[in-house]
Amino acid sequence: MTQSGQHDHSPKNLVQVRIKELADGLMPQQGGRKAFLDLSSGQVVYKGEAGGDLVYIKPITRDVMQRWLEDFALTLDEGLQLELRQLLQGMNSFFWLYAFIDERAALKEAWEAFEMRRLQEHLRQMVPESMQLQLV
Repeated sequence: MTQSGQHDHSPKNLVQVRIKELADGLMPQQGGRKAFLDLSSGQVVYKGEAGGDLVYIKPITRDVMQRWLEDFALTLDEGLQLELRQLLQGMNSFFWLYAFIDERAALKEAWEAFEMRRLQEHLRQMVPESMQLQLV
């Protein structure tokens, strides 16, 4: 059976975004600088105001990251949950928490997968529904 026409396997509205570029754009910016995602190229650019195919990237605040880490802790066994919650309560909590995660390969892999899903959800709120995001 022969098919008529070609099928394009890549969606026309797919935006590939480099995770390393995005990470900088998601951090609160100094001096009023704002980060935008260029929907035509997938690049993160910095400008004063949005225009054209640019959408503002809402920075991830400390409170949002705290909530993500707390939610991540809930996916773990009781012992790890307790340790992570204790680390989140102390001084320099993010430093100690990330050091704790980095020392454990399986935990680090689980966190990175969890964080990637949350980043995609965060970005999804900023781009038109017709666009598909792919973090690379």
